Amino acid sequence: MEFAQATEQLLADGHDVFIETSAHPVLLMGVEETGDAVERSVTTIGTLRRGEGGEERMLASLAEAYVRGVEVDWATVFAGTGARRVDLPTYPFQRQRYWLDAPQPAHDPGTVQPANAAESKFWEAVENEDLAAVAGTLAIDSDEARSTLSPLVRAMSTWRKRHRDQEVADSWRYGVTWKPVTAAPAGALSGTWLVVTAPGHHADELVTGAVAALHEQGVDVVRAELTEADLDRSVLAERLTEVVDGSGEEISGVLSMVALAIEPLAGHPTTPAGFALSVVLAQALNDAGLKAPMWSATRGAVGVSPTDAVTSPEQALLWGFGRVAGLEYPQQWAGLVDLPTTLDERSRSRLCGVLSGMGDEDQLAVRTSGVFGRRLEQAPLGAAPAVRDWQPSGTVLITGGTGALGSHTARWLAREGADHLLLVSRRGPDAPGAAELAAELTAAGTRVTVVACDVADRDALRRLLDSVPAEQPLTAVMHTAAVLDDGMVDDLTPAQLERALQVKVGAAVHLHELTREMDLSAFVLFSSVAGTIGASGQGNYAPGNAYLDALAHLRRSQGLPATSVAWGAWDGEGMADGSFGELLNRHGLPAMDPVLTTEALRRTLEHEQTCVMIADVAWERFSVALTATRPSPFIGDIPEVRQLRESGVAPANDAQDEQPELVRRLAAAPAGQRRALLLESVRAQAAAVLGFTSQDAIRGDRAFRELGLDSVTAVELRNRIGSATGLRLPAGLVFDYPNPAAVADYLWQELDPDGDAAGDGSATAALDEFDKLEAVLSDMSPDSAVRTRIMMRMQALVAQWREPGETEPGTSTTEDLQSATDDEMFDIISKKFGIS
Repeated sequence: MEFAQATEQLLADGHDVFIETSAHPVLLMGVEETGDAVERSVTTIGTLRRGEGGEERMLASLAEAYVRGVEVDWATVFAGTGARRVDLPTYPFQRQRYWLDAPQPAHDPGTVQPANAAESKFWEAVENEDLAAVAGTLAIDSDEARSTLSPLVRAMSTWRKRHRDQEVADSWRYGVTWKPVTAAPAGALSGTWLVVTAPGHHADELVTGAVAALHEQGVDVVRAELTEADLDRSVLAERLTEVVDGSGEEISGVLSMVALAIEPLAGHPTTPAGFALSVVLAQALNDAGLKAPMWSATRGAVGVSPTDAVTSPEQALLWGFGRVAGLEYPQQWAGLVDLPTTLDERSRSRLCGVLSGMGDEDQLAVRTSGVFGRRLEQAPLGAAPAVRDWQPSGTVLITGGTGALGSHTARWLAREGADHLLLVSRRGPDAPGAAELAAELTAAGTRVTVVACDVADRDALRRLLDSVPAEQPLTAVMHTAAVLDDGMVDDLTPAQLERALQVKVGAAVHLHELTREMDLSAFVLFSSVAGTIGASGQGNYAPGNAYLDALAHLRRSQGLPATSVAWGAWDGEGMADGSFGELLNRHGLPAMDPVLTTEALRRTLEHEQTCVMIADVAWERFSVALTATRPSPFIGDIPEVRQLRESGVAPANDAQDEQPELVRRLAAAPAGQRRALLLESVRAQAAAVLGFTSQDAIRGDRAFRELGLDSVTAVELRNRIGSATGLRLPAGLVFDYPNPAAVADYLWQELDPDGDAAGDGSATAALDEFDKLEAVLSDMSPDSAVRTRIMMRMQALVAQWREPGETEPGTSTTEDLQSATDDEMFDIISKKFGIS
């Protein structure tokens, strides 16, 4: 009664906006009823809601208040966040939307969705635990019935939210499978091939088998065995040029078997020599201008079935690298092929079939049972029952424990009731936010120990494991630590490879070896989408993640617990934060809610999955970026990708035409329009890379850096332009030529050194048209009036083409030309244009 009277007085005093500051709004309905009773219009706004108590909910409430006319001090709200005001454009609005739509959660086909708006409203009331709305919908009036309804609504709300969250997380699940593919027939391979091996591996059984397979097909083989000196790419490029020139033959293809050398590179204990040399080989082949496609072979790097064990995670590094190299060196990189331990007659023939080309397939495995292509598929768990009920116990070790992923993981484990969390990082207690995190976890009832330790140091890690209290033994490992030391493939060095591999790979190996005798319930490796799919600019990050996936398979084959999760971007601070996060989102990898990702991890552990990719992928953006320069059969079976391809949005996985469309358009365009056509194409490609809806947003003189182009998108733009023109373009194209006009000028020179941008295209087109004309004329009767008119026009055309003083046998003068017979005219035209 007093509340109603107070509200009436406030309304009488002129107040018409009521904001309830509470954990969940419960008074606002009464305010609205009072307003209705006194016939006053009121605005009611809450601040937080049950289950939505974070910053996002508070900001949404502030925004709601602001649009209702409440003055908000936005400067205070955004203080310290780096946010700044942006002026609205002064030009007329073009009515184009630039705001990203919130991703709609994908639903399992078997899920029953609300049939109408009434059902949607009811479930919204349940999720918000709005007892009054639920009671009203169900027509429950009595106080007694409402009192019994409260716990039911709360239980329904919890179930609904959990079910909805599981649906969303399930839509993020993907798995890698292997699909039988048909190899090219025996005898399809020809020419001269360069076979490159690592130091001391010249006589490896697999190498000799591969060389024998090439010889059996009648292929000439030139061999090159690398040395430590070849780690200098300039030395290797010069040496490769000498080897090729010395062979006296044009090289048709390159087969690299360098990755078979898994011993550590001298001075780089975590980097296999074969992997480092493979990276330098790719760079050197590009430097040497050798256009022959390069296949890279491995042994035991992947498994195509549960019984086909991974035996060499070291060689899996090349698979992570190769998926990036294919994007950055699209014309040079042919693909990856994993081979059996020995090559019998069938597998030798299949290897040659792979090398001769299998359409767009670039990730293949040869086995005695056939050839298999790597594929990504959706892998929702749905209603499948869990294999076990996993709960943390004892001590759980988290590497990178004070970092973004480690912190989110620690909070989840604390919510799950972990007894003791051992958070390990290089700086330990001195890491930013470490003290606050430890206090938060302790308040949640979990014992926390924060330790400084270099997990790449085997002895230091052993001492750390020995310090785990006996009363709370180590039961689980969460390896989240990583170092981002990335760059373009063309810029990578062996030292850079080692820095990235030390923490992610070196620590994983030490953890694997030092805990294998312990009774662990979980051994979780935090991998990345970069290692599973590949992305431009991540040639030094993807390999280590591919290694983790392979290590998980190796551990499982040894009867040890192992789970590797290839994560997409997590929301919050970390590697996917800031500009890098914006880049991921622009390329189709929006950030995921950490609460949902950790829930997805729990289900992964309960289902005993070995490898899974969990990522929110916007395929309409991601697939376009991934297939900008070469098709990708790997993602071709994803339903969204298939739909995009069928609708013509994404390129089909078919071999590209020999002559790019832009070149054909240049050939057909008038000479005066070709330079403008090139600039238009560059602007269109830049707009596509940067996410603009039209090339009109890209001025020809606007610097690429001002437009937001970075090293990764620069490579994508270079590759798109190269694909459109058929030219082999330098990696630094858009840095050497900093705006669309400069790039167009460069392309003009490359395509048209002699002033004819169409090259021989115009002559070819003209001859094609004359062929058509000749065929038509041959079917016409000799006395056809039309034929006569055509002859007269052709006589006039030839007269115009004749240079002053030029003569043809039998037609020395214009008078002779005009009096020539039809047969004589055909002789003239044939000689003039080379028509036989």
